[in-house]
Amino acid sequence: MRRQKIKHLGFSRNYALEILLGLKRATIRKTNKGLKANDVVMLHARGSDGGVIGIGRIQEVEQKIVSELRDEDAQKEGFSSVEELLNALKTHFKKLEKKDEISIIRFRLEKINAEFAVQMLSEFAEYVLSLSDICIDPVDRSRVEEFLRMPYEQKLKLCTDKNLLKAFRRIYIAMNVQRRLREKCKFDDEAT
Repeated sequence: MRRQKIKHLGFSRNYALEILLGLKRATIRKTNKGLKANDVVMLHARGSDGGVIGIGRIQEVEQKIVSELRDEDAQKEGFSSVEELLNALKTHFKKLEKKDEISIIRFRLEKINAEFAVQMLSEFAEYVLSLSDICIDPVDRSRVEEFLRMPYEQKLKLCTDKNLLKAFRRIYIAMNVQRRLREKCKFDDEAT
């Protein structure tokens, strides 16, 4: 049996936590990178502070015109709306136009790189606990505090635990909802 060659899919480090938490399950590229359904891919964060996020599998590769993007596409990318997605895409693709063809690459993270996950989850936990204006569930907060106190070896074993990842996911979502509400209130205040 022939071994399948692993392809690579790189991301800005800003998206690594969302991938680990299962919130980002798609990426939009100007080309399909030669990827097709069932390809095994190494997902990695680019940059000097990047690393291998894990091993994933391509679920689907879909071609679309930018103007055809919908909120559903945005949500699979980890954004709340197509407007938010388009704003993010414009930071990656300076000359993105409504008539341009893009590839939506949907993937599933199948195996997490524990060392990178510990690094990302620890950084996020420290950040969350440093915030005084964030409202999170006390049980989730204590889980995060407990994670930070654990020895590294124990974190390596626990970082793929579904319940721990769910707690981190709930906190991440709560933070983003609260941030959006603050921005909306600020915008509403400025408009009046």
